[in-house]
Amino acid sequence: MEDIKKILEALNSALSELTRKITKVDEKEKDINSQKMKLDESEGAIKKKSEELNEREAKVSHIESIVGYTEKAKELMIEAKDLMANANERQEKLEEGFKKLAIDKKKFDIDCQVKDDALKGQAEALKKERVELNAKVKTLRDLHVKVG
Repeated sequence: MEDIKKILEALNSALSELTRKITKVDEKEKDINSQKMKLDESEGAIKKKSEELNEREAKVSHIESIVGYTEKAKELMIEAKDLMANANERQEKLEEGFKKLAIDKKKFDIDCQVKDDALKGQAEALKKERVELNAKVKTLRDLHVKVG
């Protein structure tokens, strides 16, 4: 009986050891499952952060394109200002040219009027001279007819 008792104690001890090892395995399995859950959570967090990063990169790209358009718009505004300045300078030169033309035209009109008045005076003098010459020619013809 003692042998049975020793065998039972050995079996009981082995059972206790097996139970303790099963408990350790269960704890390790729980720990592994817990770590897997943490790993899954970490993977989810990393995936979420990756998506957020991709969204941010897309926003940055969009902002960079807006900045590019803004830069181009600034360049175009500078060009437009330069063109407006050139247009204003040209307008001023045109206005100065028109004023000079108006002054020159006025001088020309005055010169023409003076010359026109002088020519009218000469024409009147020539008409009188013609009338006088016609009268002299008529007198000479009349004398020629009488003499001849």
